[in-house]
Amino acid sequence: MRDCERFNFGLQCAGGPYGPAGVLAALRQRRADLGLVPVQGTAGGGVWWAPLEPTGRRKIIARLPFVERQNHPAGLPVFAIAGPSGRHRQ
Repeated sequence: MRDCERFNFGLQCAGGPYGPAGVLAALRQRRADLGLVPVQGTAGGGVWWAPLEPTGRRKIIARLPFVERQNHPAGLPVFAIAGPSGRHRQ
């Protein structure tokens, strides 16, 4: 996951928390503006995207990598989830 963060957003990326629950909590608490969640769910992970739907304040904005290449160091398929930005934050 760290390789995905750094490859897509640079070496200065703060990184963590990992996992859907941690990412959504960080966005909800405004500790982060963007989070990455693996496309493949984890065992016992449940329906992690359910909190995105009712409020509409957190959204999946991209699936990375845009182009898949074999043996790529940051090839883990992830969703980029964004929290509300600017004056629209609540």
